[in-house]
Amino acid sequence: MEDLEQYKQQAQPEQQEIQQLQQTNEFQGQLEKQEQELSEQQEQSEQQEQLEQQQQQEKQYLNQQQDLQKQKQEQQEQKQQLDQEEQSNLFQNIKDGTAIGGAAAGAGAVIVKGGLALYGLSSIGPVAGSLAAATQASIGSVAAGSAFAVAQGVAMTGITTLALPAIGVGAIIGGGLALFKKLLW
Repeated sequence: MEDLEQYKQQAQPEQQEIQQLQQTNEFQGQLEKQEQELSEQQEQSEQQEQLEQQQQQEKQYLNQQQDLQKQKQEQQEQKQQLDQEEQSNLFQNIKDGTAIGGAAAGAGAVIVKGGLALYGLSSIGPVAGSLAAATQASIGSVAAGSAFAVAQGVAMTGITTLALPAIGVGAIIGGGLALFKKLLW
């Protein structure tokens, strides 16, 4: 019995050592488990953070796309407005060119008629004692289609006969010039 007692006393520190080792192992196991859980939490946190960043980037991308669409729509509206203004300006330029061309042609017809009158050509023929009468006398028989015959024909027709076609031609030329200018500039 003494031996048993002595064995128990010697075994008691070993049992305490074993218990301490078991407790240490359990503690290490708990630490490892906690470290693993912490690692998993950090990983989940990083994944969550990455997901949030990705969602934020997607939001920014969508906002940029919407902004680009708005800008594109505004540009299209501005272009339409400019096209309408240009079209309106084009028609105004044609009208202005037509009016100016017609006025110039009409004025030209009046000036030509006045110049012919100064030269001595009238609606009934050359005026006696005028430069036109002297020219006709020096020519003798006036050939049809000659410059003198054309000038006398213009003088003998009424101003409206000359002016109205001239105004029409002037209007067409003026309007065409305005259109041509718009297309090239």
